[in-house]
Amino acid sequence: MPSGLDLARAARDWLGAPWVHQGRVHAGCDCGGLVLGVARSLGLTDAIVTGYGRIPFNGELESVVAQHMTPVADPAPGDVALIRFLRAPTHLAILTERDTIIHSYEPYGVIEHRLDHKWRGRVVSWWRWPGVMNG
Repeated sequence: MPSGLDLARAARDWLGAPWVHQGRVHAGCDCGGLVLGVARSLGLTDAIVTGYGRIPFNGELESVVAQHMTPVADPAPGDVALIRFLRAPTHLAILTERDTIIHSYEPYGVIEHRLDHKWRGRVVSWWRWPGVMNG
């Protein structure tokens, strides 16, 4: 059973991958592809989610996340942030430390940076893959 730290380490293996809409591999991925790819690499899911627009709307992203993960109140490394930039959540990121996230962000690709007050304010909710040990 993988730990959240295992997810964070696996996410770091994707750093530098270019942003590609609906991409699911190290050669290119979007934020959902990163989250699914990391989880798949640790045997947490075999889900394949495609067919969504560049900007998910009408609860599309929240619905998919809720089908595969469990909400958590106190996020730990490996947990997934559901993020909004304007009104609705349209983005995902993986917590690597208490103040660091990894995500595939157009046009930069997969990057890691500080979860500062600006980014923290964009987080709508936190989610954990079933079977992931906290810590």
